[in-house]
Order: sequence, then C-alpha cells, then structure tokens
Amino acid sequence: YINSHSENIFRNCTFSNVRIQNTNQSDVQILNNVWRGNSSITSNDASEIIISGNTATGNKGLQSISLANTSSSVITSNTIMSYAGNSSIPAIRLDHTTSIQITSNIIQDNTTTTNNNYDLISLINDSLDIYFASNTVSEPFLTTFGGGMSVLQLSANDVTIADNTFFMNGSGGGIGVNLNANLQSVSAEVRHNTFVLGSLCTQCNIVQPGAFTSYNIYVTSTYNLFVSFASSSANNNAHNVSGAGPSAN
Repeated sequence: YINSHSENIFRNCTFSNVRIQNTNQSDVQILNNVWRGNSSITSNDASEIIISGNTATGNKGLQSISLANTSSSVITSNTIMSYAGNSSIPAIRLDHTTSIQITSNIIQDNTTTTNNNYDLISLINDSLDIYFASNTVSEPFLTTFGGGMSVLQLSANDVTIADNTFFMNGSGGGIGVNLNANLQSVSAEVRHNTFVLGSLCTQCNIVQPGAFTSYNIYVTSTYNLFVSFASSSANNNAHNVSGAGPSAN
C-alpha cells in the first residue's frame, strides 16, 4: 500500500491492486486516476481529503473508500466497482466522520450471489452532517443474498439523501435505506430519490428501520419515486415501519 502524507496529490496515475492510506494527515487529493484489480482508499484521523474523478477498468478497480474519524472531506464523480457481498467490505464506509459530501458517484455492486449479510454503503457510528446526493447506486448482477443486505445502512445524524438513483435487485429481503437506531438516534432527510426494484426483488423494503430499534428515528421522506418491475406478489414495500421502535416522521 501507499502511505500518504499531508498535502500529497495523486493525479492522473494508474493503480493496480493498490491501497492508498491516510493516517493523521490533512489536505490529501486523489484525482482523476485509473484503478485496476482490488484497490481501495482508507483515511483515519484525517481532514480535508478530496477523492474525485477516479475511474475503473471494466468491473474492476477502486472497490472501497473508507473514512474513519475524518472531517471536511469530499467524495465526488468517482466510479466504484464493489464486491461488497463477497468481502462484506462496503463500497463506501463512514465511521465517526463529520461534514462529508458524497456526490455524483457511480457505485456498482458486482456481487452475483452470496450468503453474507452486508451493506453496500455504511454511514455509521456517530457520523454527522453527511450529504449524499446525485449518486447512481446499482446491483445489476445480484440474484440471491443473505437476509441482511442493505444498499445504504444509516446510523448517523443530520444526513441528507437527495436526488440519487438506486437500482435494487435480488431475492431475500433487501433494504434500500436501513435506518439503524439500535445504538444511537438517527436523523435524515430522504428526498427526490428514485428507487427502482428489479424483476428479481422479493420482500424488499425501500425505507425501513433496522431490527432491534432502541433509539429515536427522525426521518423526513418526500418526493421520492418508487418503480417496481417485480411481481405484485413479491411482497415489496416502499416504506415499512412495522416492528420499529420509537420514531418520528
């Protein structure tokens, strides 16, 4: 792996099977690179990280971006080719982060079938002030999965999820936006998104509180479009609040 330092810029490079790691650094820019193989970016105890314009080679390339204890950072206009269902490593994971913008990315899960429970995107563990907007998120090859698959796992506060397109597929009870208030309260605005359920979707819930909800959920869901190509007998739901703990809509 490459261990970067503050004020490093990685631009117009080709990376193959490489991990770029930032620890206790600031002002690191990873811009307009081509990624191959099994590659990733991780950031710990950092700030002002900019990840922009990175592309993939076919269905391989930059597989995950993970930010922990990181603030004031941007992830924008990247192509992320994830195999989250095989590795249980999310395409994007935010852990104890503050003021992060995730915009205009293509995030594709190339998992075909798996028994793993996994999240494609995880915004968790007291993360705060997250703007997730204008992204395209898909799982075009997924057929079956374990019963705990979430496209977006949310255990954070002051989160905006806006103007995204989510393509869900696969049978087994997947969740689009999983509002997980098991360990902390959750607050989010979900607006102007398009959720598309593929023909294989069965028992899929697009917006749902997670199991064992203990804390309050404050969510506003407005002007979202739900489209389903699945059978009417597939038991899919746009909003499912049954079994949830305390909530406010």
